[in-house]
Amino acid sequence: MKTLRFLFLSLFFIPQLLSAQKVIYLNDNWLSVEKENATYYCNIRALADGKFQVKDFKIDGSILSQTEYSAKTEDIDWKRLYEIGFEEFAIENGKCIEYYPNGKKKKEFIYVDGNQKGKVTVWDEPGYVLREFTADNHIANGEYLEFFEDGTTSFSVSFKNDSL
Repeated sequence: MKTLRFLFLSLFFIPQLLSAQKVIYLNDNWLSVEKENATYYCNIRALADGKFQVKDFKIDGSILSQTEYSAKTEDIDWKRLYEIGFEEFAIENGKCIEYYPNGKKKKEFIYVDGNQKGKVTVWDEPGYVLREFTADNHIANGEYLEFFEDGTTSFSVSFKNDSL
């Protein structure tokens, strides 16, 4: 019976420990402070393969952004991450989402080794897709589309190296 209870508790608690999140509280200048002095906070969750997901929030709980990073070092000083800069400890590598104050998506794109690559989608505050395009390190390449609220295309052009 004790073995069965230990097995059950292990199966319950081990996944929770593995998915534990770090919470860092930040002031108006994005410097680490105690919770009672914070304007923002971020949740940092370890993903597979040395990657981390960082979600930034206002202290009221409204989400600002979510970005995936690859660690450059095993010893990340999470409390000084914003003060020192991410470049010291990690590099953007994965999905990045920015949010409106109402919690709806504002912009979504992918980073590959610190460079923005691939499809970029931009929404308006009510949640309608405004535009989609392909970019490489903030330079538009390929088809650029704008949409009406009903989802039909209102405008379409092609870019090469950020030029029509």
